[in-house]
Amino acid sequence: MSSHYVEVIGTPRPQPRPRLGKGGRVFNPPSADEWKRAVARACRDAKIKFPAGSAIALDVEFFLPVRGEREVGAPHLSTPDLDNLLKAVMDAMTTAGVWADDAQVFCLTSRKAVAGGPREPGATIVVTRI
Repeated sequence: MSSHYVEVIGTPRPQPRPRLGKGGRVFNPPSADEWKRAVARACRDAKIKFPAGSAIALDVEFFLPVRGEREVGAPHLSTPDLDNLLKAVMDAMTTAGVWADDAQVFCLTSRKAVAGGPREPGATIVVTRI
């Protein structure tokens, strides 16, 4: 087994749904682009690369800002949805060349928690080749 830990600082953004533009052209809104670039850069800097066919376990914890008083580390129970946050991270990891295809991820664990104090908004990612 080979594991890698990556920490990404920045406000996690969900992968937006594709939109229909002028002339019937489908496009992805750029709202998550900056976040996805940060994830891809952190993965490239960590030199994570698994060959095609590798079985991969992925664990991601998101730390999100909230309005009002909430305990740091408490469950984050509002939008964005966890599945859309994961889609942005996994797409960024594919772009960074971590794996050939995110279909290689056979085990996935994820959480959303409240950021604050010393815990900046961002994500921790542990990716393991099994």
